[in-house]
Amino acid sequence: MIIDGRKLAEEIERETNDKLEKINQKKVAFVMFQNTPAIEQFVQMKMKVGTRFGIDCSILKFEGEINNKNAIKFLEKILQVGPKGFYDGVVVQLPLPKNLSLDLILNKIPASLDIDVLGKEAIKNYLQAGPVNFVPPIANAIDEILKFTKIDLLNKQVLIIGNGRLVGQVASFYFSKNKIPFDMVTEKTEENIYKEKLKNADVIISGVGQPHFIKKEMIKEGVIIIDAGTSEQSGKLVGDVDPSCEEIASFITPVPGGVGPLAVISLFKNLILNN
Repeated sequence: MIIDGRKLAEEIERETNDKLEKINQKKVAFVMFQNTPAIEQFVQMKMKVGTRFGIDCSILKFEGEINNKNAIKFLEKILQVGPKGFYDGVVVQLPLPKNLSLDLILNKIPASLDIDVLGKEAIKNYLQAGPVNFVPPIANAIDEILKFTKIDLLNKQVLIIGNGRLVGQVASFYFSKNKIPFDMVTEKTEENIYKEKLKNADVIISGVGQPHFIKKEMIKEGVIIIDAGTSEQSGKLVGDVDPSCEEIASFITPVPGGVGPLAVISLFKNLILNN
């Protein structure tokens, strides 16, 4: 069964909209250090959702020589607009150019503005129920999808593929916080172990970003696959999972239209519900 992430996101949007009358207008900055078709598409998707909520959204594009020093100066200006700051949320759109330090850039965003929950302080708050308790959008998307499937994870094999900042690490935080056992494989995992874990998994969360690399013969019948990997192929966004997997998976999220819409709506849910 294909899980319609857009439909689930619409339901969450309706529920979240009910809270809007009780809050002041919010302002969000989407910061771009590079521009690719995929990044542009993701940012525009977020802008459309923000606009529907009545949130004042701005796209701030870095221009000039790209290095850590200049990138930090650019962020500091964004964070210091006005006597108490101007934005209620600041989102750095990933991936970053290769010569920028991911940790340096993301950790610059204060936890109170980090609605994407990618900086060290915001992650710590999430794991330990800190004072600013935003939920990572991908973690919330995973939670909504698993609730939709109504799966009982007791004695189930949960496998995370990849340990990237956006998907793999966030998925591991989610399962750890909820005390759900899981395995993780990466490009460093031995091939035979990689294949064995993939074949035995009851639930797979993939965030590798390799077009259609998970084939039908690599998984078992009835598996639930949450495809959070995105890459470009022939000018289109595609996921990690080959379409043939739909024939034997019990539930599967498409790319686009699966995890993405849920993650976007969860971003603004953080902003609205943590007034």
